[in-house]
Amino acid sequence: MHENGGGYTVLVAEQVSHHPPITALHLCNETLGFKMNSFTAPEPRFWGNSVEVKLRGVNRITLEKWDNEEYELTRPFIHMSGFLAGRHRLEFVGSTSVVCLKTGVSAEIEFKSKGMLGRGELNGIHGRVYNAASGKTLYTIVGTWDGILTATNASTGEDHILFDYGLVVAEHSMIAILPPLDEHEETFSSSVWAECSEAIWKTDSVAANIGKR
Repeated sequence: MHENGGGYTVLVAEQVSHHPPITALHLCNETLGFKMNSFTAPEPRFWGNSVEVKLRGVNRITLEKWDNEEYELTRPFIHMSGFLAGRHRLEFVGSTSVVCLKTGVSAEIEFKSKGMLGRGELNGIHGRVYNAASGKTLYTIVGTWDGILTATNASTGEDHILFDYGLVVAEHSMIAILPPLDEHEETFSSSVWAECSEAIWKTDSVAANIGKR
């Protein structure tokens, strides 16, 4: 439930296949006129000291209050490093696209990696919004996904904040309402994954792996 008349957001998620693992998701809010449908099929690749996970699948977001504009989004890779040596790190890496067929406006976004030598930009994002028909750049985007993203008008040079992670966390964080722990059934996800979840919160990857088994 949202404050200030925002209605209810409903989320339905289900693992629809185990081999290979595929998760389907539906999210909607009738009051705000927003819905999203997606599926995700992760494909991991192991590189010795790191793992790269390709998130195969598509997100489709419909904005009902804006003439039912539909946006199709792809996902970047997830890169986890430091399994054998070095510091453990998880990053989004690679490119993603956002396409709206109705308006012809698209975006291409590149997620930057810190890299093996630690010389890159941690959680950095560079991209642009452009007219798909002409290829003309409308806005450039730069920043970090866990900080501030700034959009610059390509014609006027005017900047404005597109996304402020800290502000979103402060003003829009949600609180999960759950029954007391002693009332959780053994089949609840919170019970099945209790040991693993506790280890993750403690950033203890060794214990988390043991709990996952």
